[in-house]
Amino acid sequence: MTLVRREVPYGESARGSKRSLYRIDDPFMRLWFRVVAPNRAALTAGTPASRRAVLDEHWHLLLGQAWEDLCARGVPAVRGELARRGPWRPPSRYWHGAEPEWDLVADAIEGKRVLVGESWFSARPATAAALAREAERLAARPLPAVIRDREVVRALFVPAVTARTPKSIASVHIVTLADLLGRAPIR
Repeated sequence: MTLVRREVPYGESARGSKRSLYRIDDPFMRLWFRVVAPNRAALTAGTPASRRAVLDEHWHLLLGQAWEDLCARGVPAVRGELARRGPWRPPSRYWHGAEPEWDLVADAIEGKRVLVGESWFSARPATAAALAREAERLAARPLPAVIRDREVVRALFVPAVTARTPKSIASVHIVTLADLLGRAPIR
């Protein structure tokens, strides 16, 4: 059981890089250290409503982190149009100085393409209008400097979409949980 995971930014060597980030890998341990440990007194002495308020304060962030982890684990086995552009190696996050951060950056196994993507968590199915705004923002975002002369495939990972939502908006592929799990999407 891995409790802590070392992340190295995309394009860096895992062996020699000093630019690392350590994250709690287990979702239950994240919950414990984010919610329970810092609020022990309030949780012990509080009412059920106050306990729920403490959890509600952090719940969306915890779900977002779990969704990002699920997206990263699902990229190599993704289905749909994105799979036809791959297959993909396991992704890494990307961060460097003042450049924009990317949640998912993965090389295609044949090496001619690179996937850059964002995981965007919403408890409700994303509407076409919301996806269009997010896809336009994602399409305009500068790419990592380490990506050179390769074809770039942009993707937005969302848990679910509303009916009749396009699979691609502004050259950004929309990837759902169904695509990650290999099930027929409900669109």
